[in-house]
Amino acid sequence: MMVALANYGCGTGGLASAGRSAVWSAEGELLAQLPVSGAGVAVVAEGKDGWRTKTRMIRNLAGG
Repeated sequence: MMVALANYGCGTGGLASAGRSAVWSAEGELLAQLPVSGAGVAVVAEGKDGWRTKTRMIRNLAGG
């Protein structure tokens, strides 16, 4: 079973968050992971040549 974990990547209520949202394959291979802080997206797709992954961080959510 493939596993995707989305985690908050900014401080909240004066507390630090863990960040590092990630996606793992059914075999337990880490396919994509975001940094500890910030907002971003991880995309994972399986093709005939194996896994394709892409991560993109969003710098400024308020400014678009």
